[in-house]
Amino acid sequence: MQNAYHQNNQPKTSQIIADEYGVNQSTIIRNAQFSRVVDRLPEEAKQDVLSGAETIRTLDASTILKFNPTTIQKRNCIILMQ
Repeated sequence: MQNAYHQNNQPKTSQIIADEYGVNQSTIIRNAQFSRVVDRLPEEAKQDVLSGAETIRTLDASTILKFNPTTIQKRNCIILMQ
């Protein structure tokens, strides 16, 4: 797990938000990653994911974040449809 504090002993933003919502810091970090992935998706795929018609696995999310925006558009997120 990531350290919840910066070097100057100030809590990280993810830890502050986690404390506020009563969840673990890891949950906040995973949700932030999911949000970054959704932001990169083509509009149709984005709507499918947000509606629950399609899902994004954690492994897929990590892969999608490594793609450049052009690659995502070209592939039309085939990885989500498998």
